[in-house]
Order: sequence, then structure tokens, then C-alpha cells
Amino acid sequence: MKNLLCLSMSVIMYLLFANTSLAFNNYVPLLEIQSEFHTTYESEKNILKSDCPILKRKCKGTIQWKNGDQYKGAIRFGKPHGHGTYTWSDGTTYKGLFDTGVPHGFGKKSYIDGSVYEGEWWNGMKHGKGAYSFSCGDEYFGEFQDDLMEGEGTILFGSGESYSGNWKENQPDGYGIFSRNDGSQYAGNSHQGMKDGEGMIIWETGDTLQGNWVEGKLEDDATFIFNDGSTMISFWENGETQEELTYITSEGDEYTGNQKELASVIITQDFDRLESVENNLQLAYYIFAMEYKSNQQFGLAQYSLQLAMSFDNSELNPKILEMVNDQMANIKSEQEDTGVASSLKN
Repeated sequence: MKNLLCLSMSVIMYLLFANTSLAFNNYVPLLEIQSEFHTTYESEKNILKSDCPILKRKCKGTIQWKNGDQYKGAIRFGKPHGHGTYTWSDGTTYKGLFDTGVPHGFGKKSYIDGSVYEGEWWNGMKHGKGAYSFSCGDEYFGEFQDDLMEGEGTILFGSGESYSGNWKENQPDGYGIFSRNDGSQYAGNSHQGMKDGEGMIIWETGDTLQGNWVEGKLEDDATFIFNDGSTMISFWENGETQEELTYITSEGDEYTGNQKELASVIITQDFDRLESVENNLQLAYYIFAMEYKSNQQFGLAQYSLQLAMSFDNSELNPKILEMVNDQMANIKSEQEDTGVASSLKN
């Protein structure tokens, strides 16, 4: 008998943000759920003891099976029917409504690992609205269909991060919003657990990145719109930036260059809003790194983070600098966990 596998924050948030240590190629793994009540009571010969005759229309009592399972509650024609409690030999329990031997209606199932599902059932499967509490502390609230998380739902992670939106076959699929602890959100489309289609990364400062993702990777034009009115245009192919970036100030001044060149080009112009530009580029390079990291392109991620750290630290946003430093350490840990080696660009 299987229950929902624990969705750790590091798995599902890696889907869109690459924020922690585990890597699953941008996929949220399918949670193992199965129809759990095609069990021993379907065969009369497996019953060890029953308080109610099989031909009795309405009865209350206990049924015991040879494998150690037990049911207490309402019984009809020898099967659980109405309200009752089913206890498996391993200690797993279901308490709620039954119909002709299977859960049907509202019920609560408690697993031995501490996970709990409470909600609607249909013909022995989780179906309708319900809540699933994972043993790791994550919680899902929303719709189920045929034992799968499907429809509208929200998962809250123990870390405080979350995803709210559409689900299909236990994975984010369709429009949704992913929120993480660094203050950013991804609002957009996903497919089979990967960013896919138009979307936007929004920061609490008002800075945004608008782009198009294909199977988890940025593709074609991606545009940063910074809160000071500046913009930066980048072109992506198969999840990597291509050739020059274009930075346009709020006054309309335009600068071009690759990641390494762009900051130097602007600085040499003695631009009077240099601090704002440096903060914008630092945030952009941090986001570049997160995109690379989500696809296990650790060398490119480290390179972008090093560029983000290359500015005058005394002039930079301390929160962004802290995030950059944290991610430098996290990438090293992830390389060890995944076995993916990297080398920095020269």
C-alpha cells in the first residue's frame, strides 16, 4: 500500500527557482498514490471473523481479516457501508464514510509515516476537495481526481514558500504562482512540472523579468524592467544567454555588451546614476544564475554569481548581496549532491 510521497520544498521549488539542494531536472516527481481499498475484504475467504452475516442488510460490528486488518462500524451485506474505521495491520487507519466496501464521501486517512489526508473520496480514491499533510511538514489544500492532485490547489512548504495554481497528475500544469523566501514570485504557465510558456518573475521591489520558457528553459527574448525605469533585453537559446545584452536607461541611453563587458561599458561613461545601474545588473545576474542553476548548468551559474559580486559591495543592495553569497555556497553543495561537475568561464 502506498501513500503520497513527501514533496519536500527543495524538490518542487527547484522546479522554478533552483533555490535549494536537490535536482530533478526541473520535474516535480510524480507522487505515488493508488486506489487503496481493493483489499482483503473483497474475498470472503480472507475474512477471519465478522459480527455481521453476509446477507444481513444493516448491521454494526467488527470484521477481521487473516492478514491482521480490521474494520469497525456500519456493515451492509458483509461489507463496510456507512460510517466506520478501517485499520491496516501496519497501523494505517481510515475513518469516515464507506459505500459497498470502499471509502466514498468524507473521510480521513492517517499513514504510519505521519502523513494525513482528510477530504472527499469517490469509489475508494481521493477525489474532490481535500487536504494532504506530508510527514515533512508540507501541506497541500485543493482538488484531487482519481487519487491525484489535479485541479486548483495550493501547497505550503515548511520553509514558508508556496505554489498556488493548477495541477495535473500531481504536478503544476497551467497557470500558477510560485512564491519563494527571497521575495520573488514566478507568475506564469507550467507544463508537467516545468516552466513552460509565458511567465514573469516579480520581485517585491517591483523589478520584473518577462519571458518565455520552453521545458523549463528561457527561450528567445527576455526583458528586465527595473523599478527605476531602466530595461535590459537579453536573448536566450536553450536556456543560455546569447551574445550581447542591451541596457537602456530611463533617460533612453543605450549600452550593449556581454555579461562581463556591460558593467564596464556603463561605468566608463561616468553615468550619474551608477549605483542604480549596478544594483540592477547585480539583480539581473543573480536571476541569470538561478536560471542556469535550475538546469544544472553550474558553471554558468557560478560565473553569473561571480559577476554579481564584482561590483563595489559598499554601494550594493545588501539583501541581494546576501542572496548571491548564499547561492555560491548552495551551488557547491548541489554539485556534490548531483555529481554534476562544472568549470567556470574564463
